[in-house]
Amino acid sequence: MTNLNSTRFAFAAALIATVATGCAEEEPARPQNTASRAQALTSEVEENRNAPTGDLSENNAGSLFAAWDEWDLMVDGGMVFGGLATDIGAIDPGCTVGDDEAGTLDVACATGGSSSGSVTYDVHIDGGNVLVYYGFDELCVDGVCGTGEGAVKVETGDFGARVTVAGDLQITDASGQHQLKYGVTTSAGDAGVSNEVVLWLDDESFVVRTSITGVGTSVEVQGSDGSYQCDLTGEGESYSGSCLGGADGEIDF
Repeated sequence: MTNLNSTRFAFAAALIATVATGCAEEEPARPQNTASRAQALTSEVEENRNAPTGDLSENNAGSLFAAWDEWDLMVDGGMVFGGLATDIGAIDPGCTVGDDEAGTLDVACATGGSSSGSVTYDVHIDGGNVLVYYGFDELCVDGVCGTGEGAVKVETGDFGARVTVAGDLQITDASGQHQLKYGVTTSAGDAGVSNEVVLWLDDESFVVRTSITGVGTSVEVQGSDGSYQCDLTGEGESYSGSCLGGADGEIDF
């Protein structure tokens, strides 16, 4: 299991343990209907992971990989969860206002100033399963800020464990404003660990699976028109490369 996958499984349980021991200066009002909203967000991720709707082409491949790079900055770099994904165990309980069911987290306090903004949370536990709704307010890291909502669903059973993460953010950066909508599913069982990212472009969804090689990044993209294997060079807005497979055979961008 990689550090990334270990982080994803540890995150939800660790956050619940952290907020449960937080010191409440005042208890904020619990948001309404957050369980159903969190269920809707994570279900949409699962549905599109199984049946992506986008058609990959030379016109949108570059934009898809730019969104993937941005997701990588925000989630793996810590913005969406305010840096908590990489250092959840070190959170100062004084950074949380609320209780073990609902509250608000001061992200600058929790991350030592490496990120800023606030996160409201609402935790629902049903047997061995956990559902958490998040509201993100002006979360910022490295000059990129996002406001929106997200959810985490943790399920356990005979199949092992599965974590589904969802996010829908309005992003503000040097280029202006745009939407970043994403999902991540991580499963662990007897067959090992799998990790898939769902990204949306203009309401069309794609599944992205990645592996790092000695010569660069190998990416598999699944869309409505089939599966593509892509080799990339560059980063961010300047990605270029080629994809083979799907209905078009070869895509250069």
